[in-house]
Amino acid sequence: MMASVSKKDFEDFKVSINAKLMKLDKLDIILANQNELSLKFVSLKADIEVIKSDGIERGNRIREIESQLNAHKASCELLSKELLLINLKSRKKPHHSWSTKRKG
Repeated sequence: MMASVSKKDFEDFKVSINAKLMKLDKLDIILANQNELSLKFVSLKADIEVIKSDGIERGNRIREIESQLNAHKASCELLSKELLLINLKSRKKPHHSWSTKRKG
């Protein structure tokens, strides 16, 4: 046998079910938003890693270029010193005043 349910109890039950369905809908929306935010977070983390990697690569390249520039600078300084020595040596002329003077 089926138990009889009053119309008021049935309406209360319908209201209760509808309220629960609305809560489920809200939960679905919240979960969808959470999933979307999670995907954005993962995407942002990946972007950050790419930026870090690019930064590291650029930093390494900058250090490499600075090292090459320092090596070139050292080479230029050495060449400059050598040129200065050559210039100084070429200006020094032996004084042979005794050979130009005639005894007489």
